[in-house]
Amino acid sequence: MSVLVIAEAGIAYPRRLSALLDMVHLAHAAGADAIKAQWWSSPTRMAEHRGGGFDLFDAYATPLEWLQEARGMALSLGLEFMCTVYVPEDIPVIVPLVSRFKVGSAEAVSHEFIQAHRAYGQEVIVSTGAMSDGQLIALLGRFRYLVKDPIRVLHCVSGYPTPMNQVNFRVMKHYGMDGFSDHTGEVVTGALAVAHGAQIVEVHYRHPEIEPTHPDFAVSHNPGSLRRYIQNIRLAEQAAGSNKKTILESERWLREK
Repeated sequence: MSVLVIAEAGIAYPRRLSALLDMVHLAHAAGADAIKAQWWSSPTRMAEHRGGGFDLFDAYATPLEWLQEARGMALSLGLEFMCTVYVPEDIPVIVPLVSRFKVGSAEAVSHEFIQAHRAYGQEVIVSTGAMSDGQLIALLGRFRYLVKDPIRVLHCVSGYPTPMNQVNFRVMKHYGMDGFSDHTGEVVTGALAVAHGAQIVEVHYRHPEIEPTHPDFAVSHNPGSLRRYIQNIRLAEQAAGSNKKTILESERWLREK
């Protein structure tokens, strides 16, 4: 099974429908498998949930109708459409648009919020940024080993950006995680994640018009580096090979002398 590459559009595009549709095309052109948006029904509700930040949520709110348009375009291009929500009342609204859920790191410590997603019977992917050992073990204990349809778990470091010396890939195998949600902004990190066993990689990217002052600029790839990022992932998949040592076609000449 090939690695699922999720291109995270997030809020890194100008606030117009045409720019969001541009993001769909950019994800497709780069070779992603899915494009993921973010949605909140009310900036006021989000500010209450997060303890502030109304101006940010108000400035980057996306109308639900835009997501419906983006989903249609994504499906027409063969891309999966995904969308993260942050408060329980938004989950049923987004259900018709997605075939699986993604829960962000800030909400991942709420088992009730994760369970509210699981109630719809779709796959749930959960990021684990800024999560302690005890919190991660509790998450895995409840939603991986004790349920019929376990969640998929992504290693994540919620540094914006994440320094390479803090990526800490070895925890993926140690805890049996499924993949990696990347905030490094580096083109090699996805390939390194695959080399450490990731089957899912989520990566941020940005619209060409986004300025360096944008809050997600430092962790988001431009269209060219997103393409290289995904190419590196595919090379890492090819290089992984199998568990069996054998004489390969490119080296057979050495034994045929």
